[in-house]
Amino acid sequence: CLSVESVARRIAGLGEVARGRSAAMEPQVSPHTVVATLLASFSANSAERKEAEEQIAALSQVRGSLFVLLRVAAEASIQKEARQAAAIILKNKVKRQWEQADLFATEAEKASARAEILDALLKETEPPIRDQLAECVNEVSIKDFPGAWPELLPALVSTLVAQRDAASVHNALLATRKLCKRFEFKSLDEGARLPLEEIVVKTFELLRTLLASFIPAAAEHPEAATLSKLILKTFWSCTQFALPEAARREPEYVVRWFELVKAAMECGSAVATPGARADVDALAASPLWKLKKWAAQIAARFLQRYGRAKYVEESGKSFADTFAAKPAPQLLESCFGLLAASTRGCYVSPRVRQLCFTYVDTAVEIGALYKLMRPHLDFIMFEACLPTMCATYGDVEQFEADPHEFVRKAHDPMEDFLEPRAAAMNLVASLVRTRPKDVFEKLLRRLSEVLAAYEATPREARTLDAVRLKDGALCALGALSDELKKRKKHAAHVDSILANHVLPEILSADGGAANANAAGLLRSRACWTLQQFANHASRLPEARVAQCVHAALVGLNDAKLPVRVEAAGAVRQLLAASDHPGVDALMRPNLPQILDACFRIMSDIGSDDVVQALEIVIDRFGDDIAPYAVALARKLAEAFSAYVAAGEDDDEASMAAAQCVEAMAATLNSISNNENDIYREIEPHLVPVLVKIVGSRGGDLVEYFENAIEVLSYLTYSSAVPFSRHLWGLFELLIDAFHEWAFDYIPDLIRPLDNFVSRDPDTFLAGTTADGRRYVDKLTGVAGRLLAPENLARTCERDAVKATYVLLSIVHNCKGRVDSSVAAYARLISTLVPTCL
Repeated sequence: CLSVESVARRIAGLGEVARGRSAAMEPQVSPHTVVATLLASFSANSAERKEAEEQIAALSQVRGSLFVLLRVAAEASIQKEARQAAAIILKNKVKRQWEQADLFATEAEKASARAEILDALLKETEPPIRDQLAECVNEVSIKDFPGAWPELLPALVSTLVAQRDAASVHNALLATRKLCKRFEFKSLDEGARLPLEEIVVKTFELLRTLLASFIPAAAEHPEAATLSKLILKTFWSCTQFALPEAARREPEYVVRWFELVKAAMECGSAVATPGARADVDALAASPLWKLKKWAAQIAARFLQRYGRAKYVEESGKSFADTFAAKPAPQLLESCFGLLAASTRGCYVSPRVRQLCFTYVDTAVEIGALYKLMRPHLDFIMFEACLPTMCATYGDVEQFEADPHEFVRKAHDPMEDFLEPRAAAMNLVASLVRTRPKDVFEKLLRRLSEVLAAYEATPREARTLDAVRLKDGALCALGALSDELKKRKKHAAHVDSILANHVLPEILSADGGAANANAAGLLRSRACWTLQQFANHASRLPEARVAQCVHAALVGLNDAKLPVRVEAAGAVRQLLAASDHPGVDALMRPNLPQILDACFRIMSDIGSDDVVQALEIVIDRFGDDIAPYAVALARKLAEAFSAYVAAGEDDDEASMAAAQCVEAMAATLNSISNNENDIYREIEPHLVPVLVKIVGSRGGDLVEYFENAIEVLSYLTYSSAVPFSRHLWGLFELLIDAFHEWAFDYIPDLIRPLDNFVSRDPDTFLAGTTADGRRYVDKLTGVAGRLLAPENLARTCERDAVKATYVLLSIVHNCKGRVDSSVAAYARLISTLVPTCL
């Protein structure tokens, strides 16, 4: 590692270069100081680190510093940490300052900067620095390509043609991908996509030739797989939103790529699935399987878009016909091959399996492809789909070791797009829906055999594999629930499944399997299955409906968290999806236990499903909620604070927090008559939550704002008057929010603002804000802002009407007490007259 002094000597010419490019640069930038400062930013001494960070911030404002930072980042002999820091600062500088007039002295200097940034990227071999330089090129291209930087594309093409070394080819492909990605979703209208069309014309044949040379080596050489992946990602960016014009004129221009897409899906020899989790994760992250993932993603996307020509716009029909006739059947074979390899114990990444299932699922409705599938239906259903739906050994282990993560994965919507289980369920449901004569009875018979075999096995002899098979069978039945409901003749079969295979599993005190973890997992799956069949209640005997309700209530108190969460979902579905009149009657006597169980689950995990269950219970049993309303408000407020504290990165907690605020509104709605002034007891629990949301200044809590306004509307509509000073504090916060960031929320704000005026006019007229302004003037300012001439262009007709509501509310509710302001109100409204004529 070189010393700072030796580094400074190696780049001694940097200062002169920068000064030569920008004579107006003051103060002069010393390369020695730059490198030393960058290294100091990694110091363990906080004082040194802070001083270095301040110097870096000052450096980024100096004209000419861009060239110094670029040369430091690009100089291979400099310590890696300093280079990486320089690259990050450079990227941020380009992103924030590139278009500032004073960044460069001349246009020639700016052009030189563009050329040097690209040159540095093409030569870079260190991935962290390469990625930062690639972002620099991307940011510059966003602002300057193609108009001010027409040299970019020819430079990338010439680099790819020359193939001087692996690094330059990789980095040129990386830059090309970023360039294409910028135009990926541009509309075909108004020429916004024309630069991408030019890129396609000048690169596609070259990229396809390169891909053909890389794929044969991809299995043995990770570098070749990485390069192939970059080319496919570029192809994706150029085609997934709209076909290139060249493909519309000549379908083969894109169709011939699919020989290579198929080759990418099939490249490499089969490898047995590793036993260790770390080895499996390493395989999934390998360049080869990332390449296969992109190839399968392209195949699935094109079949969805172009597999059925009658649904394709006229300009793409010729391509769709060609794609369906040639590549589509060949890609179906590739998908079958990957799924078959998985059933033989060979490793196929979960994402690739998910995409293969998605491809086959789409093919089910395409007649020509279904004819090819039909001889293989048993393989699809019983060898590929059913085993995929079974719980894995990792699921069983995670159920016990990390139940919170188990629940998160089970309820994460993204899992449905990424994991093979949901894709297999969708495929089975599609087969049953569109090809019932071929599959329905056969599949139902196999599932019944699996369940019967499990029940016939003595408890102590039930192996983990037997438990996994039953889990998969219940999962498949859940996927078939909608189709089963359409067939009245199967009502008795559904009743039998629930009576013999679902409810006993939930009600079993010691579990239906010898393995305690597996038994808990089956109880969780049984509660999930009960959710799926909740809308069958009207076709079940009364006794069975009562058993279903009882089982859901028992599940709410299970020792295992995942079981309790799924049981809450079963309660929700029985109340929401069931049209059976007896469900409410069976639930009502157990209302305290249901509420208590939901509160306990909410304290354990942020699950929006559980809060939704609570909200539906509140909505359904509104007349009975009053005795529990204060406790509900307190628990919901506590849960909201806990979920928000979990951070915005926890999507499940964020959704649960939103459901909490909705449940607060549902609670207030259920007791809107405010009997015994119960709102006064609830208010201290809800107002702090509203203050936190409304006072967030449009920050992380803005997603809860509309629901918070609904809660405040209930409070201001039904609370006894005069309102408390804490509630009036929200009046001031609302108006401040309107002026600072919530201008577009005026339709929602009107309701509580009008309630403040109409329900408590005396306080409104006498009250003042913290800075001494009258409430009347504060509210008038809202209408003044909406109707100000400089805002009329932004104010739509709806918002202008709302402005008049504000003034009307004041005049109507304070009749005879604001006469001195009426003339001012009339002048405000008169600004609308010219726009109405």
